[in-house]
Amino acid sequence: MCHLLQKLLQQSRAAPIDEDFDGDFELATLRPFLGSDDEKVNVHVFINGVLAKGLIDTGAKSNHIALSFIQRAHLAVQTSKKVEKVVLTIKGSAVATRSICSAHVQLCNRTYDIVKFILMNGLLWDVILGCEFLKLHESVQFNFGGPEQSLQLGVLEPLKCPNPVRLFEHMTPDCHPIAAKSRNYTKADHEFIETQVLQLLADDIIEPSISLWRAQLVIAQSENHKKRLCVDYTQTVNKFTNLDAYPLPKHTEYCKQSGKL
Repeated sequence: MCHLLQKLLQQSRAAPIDEDFDGDFELATLRPFLGSDDEKVNVHVFINGVLAKGLIDTGAKSNHIALSFIQRAHLAVQTSKKVEKVVLTIKGSAVATRSICSAHVQLCNRTYDIVKFILMNGLLWDVILGCEFLKLHESVQFNFGGPEQSLQLGVLEPLKCPNPVRLFEHMTPDCHPIAAKSRNYTKADHEFIETQVLQLLADDIIEPSISLWRAQLVIAQSENHKKRLCVDYTQTVNKFTNLDAYPLPKHTEYCKQSGKL
C-alpha cells in the first residue's frame, strides 16, 4: 500500500511520503501527518483527483486552499465580485483577496461536487476545511481514542425569549440621526480597529449597514496595556435616551446599616 501511495503522490506532484514509514496508510481518514511533532488532527483528501494534505479547522469560517497546491494541481482560479477578508489570529492581522477556486472534494469515501475555496498564500496545509464545509453535515465526529467517554458539544437548546427587549425603546420624541465627527487615530489604532471589525464580522456579531447615524469608535486600554474596542454613544443616541428614575437609597443609610452589623 505504501508503494502505491508513493506512485499516486508522484503523479499528483504531492510531497513524497516518509521512506521509514512501514505502517498502514489510510486515505481520507483522520490521521496526524508523518513527522509532525504536534497533535493536530489532519486529513488526507483528494481535490479534483489530486491527493492533498488538509486540516479540519472549526475556527475557520470558510475553506482555504494554498497557492502552491493550486499551481501543483493546475486548478483554475476565479475572481470573486465580493472581497473575501480573512482574519489571521496568529499574526493578528487581516488579509483581503478576490481569488477563489471551486473544486471536487473526496473525503472519507464521500464526494462533494462543488466546494468553494479562498486562495491563501503561505498555508501550512494544502487545504483547510472550515465551518462552511462542516455545516454541510448534521454532525462531524473525531475519534481520538482517549480513555474518557465521548464528549458532545453544541447540543444545548437555544434560550427561548418570547418578548425580547428593544435596544432603543425609551427614546425622546425629538430623536433624530446624528453623525459624530471623525476622530484621529494612530496607525496602530487603525490596524487594531480593522482587525477587530473583521473578527466581529466573521463571528456574526455585527453586520454591514447603511445608516444616517454615526458613532465613533474609542480604543480603551487597561493597566496591562490590553486594548478594547468601544463605541462612544454620548454624542448620538445617549442624547435622546430617557433615563431611569428609579429611586436609589442614600449612601448615608448604607453606612448606618453597615455600622449596626
